[in-house]
Amino acid sequence: MNDKLIAAVYEQNGSWQSIHDVMCGAGRSGAADGYSGFIYYGETSEFYDKNWELIREVAKQQAEDLLVSGNVAEMIGNFKDGDELVETLLDRGWKGIAEDDSDDWGVTQFKNTMSWFALEQVSVWLEAWSEYPEDIPEEFRDSYCEEMEIDQGDD
Repeated sequence: MNDKLIAAVYEQNGSWQSIHDVMCGAGRSGAADGYSGFIYYGETSEFYDKNWELIREVAKQQAEDLLVSGNVAEMIGNFKDGDELVETLLDRGWKGIAEDDSDDWGVTQFKNTMSWFALEQVSVWLEAWSEYPEDIPEEFRDSYCEEMEIDQGDD
């Protein structure tokens, strides 16, 4: 779990319930369904540009957790359009992609996909919070529990 990425996703979306529903709602079909702050390429590109280091950190951890030897490119290669995404990553690097303001489709697609990856990862973490509210980091506890109507048990 990465508190800074959670804060960035919440700031971009503005709703704990909406973030939770990305992977835990009725459809469970992910970010591609369209969630506030992550719908338009301009939004996802801006999110990536601001948060690429956090996204990279979480992607590396996820790659290690999935037993792909910490190889992020290998993990990303399994995403939809993974070959093109990996080609863009290897060609430009994480920071180079963040600094690229061109209309290059590969760059836009990478930024969009990795922003959705971040949103989906945070959604999965929030599902755990619903079951184990004691694990909610202090900085998010009050706003999360209030919006999600979770009793904090401190009455």
